[in-house]
Amino acid sequence: MFYLGFYCPKDDDNFNEYSHSILELKDKKERAINSFLQKFRDVLSNEDIAIVTVPPHTSTNPSSGIRELAIQLVQLYPKFTNLVFSLERFKDSVRDRTIGDHLKSIRVSDQSLIKDKKVILIDDVLTTGSSIIACSKLLVDSGAKSIKVII
Repeated sequence: MFYLGFYCPKDDDNFNEYSHSILELKDKKERAINSFLQKFRDVLSNEDIAIVTVPPHTSTNPSSGIRELAIQLVQLYPKFTNLVFSLERFKDSVRDRTIGDHLKSIRVSDQSLIKDKKVILIDDVLTTGSSIIACSKLLVDSGAKSIKVII
């Protein structure tokens, strides 16, 4: 697992520019997407990797700032495979957001696309880790060769 920084909520005394950028990313602000795009470019290389994102917590809107960022990453690296939307939330996540809750509300849209792939799983914020654990399990169960996580 690789993380780019620490997020603190607005009401936290440690809220800073990085945390503000995360909120702007969540709101799909171009400045934040470009800023994080550069951070990702500093740590990634052009190799045969599938890019997958953790889906948003609601099933009605599959779009998110982290997904917009991931799509741009795929466009920059010719060897990356666009599997940004391959994890889909088919039922809204409940309040407790346990691993079990995520496993009951997320699925892999096409397991054959994941099989034998090296995967980079991307999410915007890590709180409890339950969504990353659940999504990683779904990818492994679908035959992913390896999974690296970037938060």
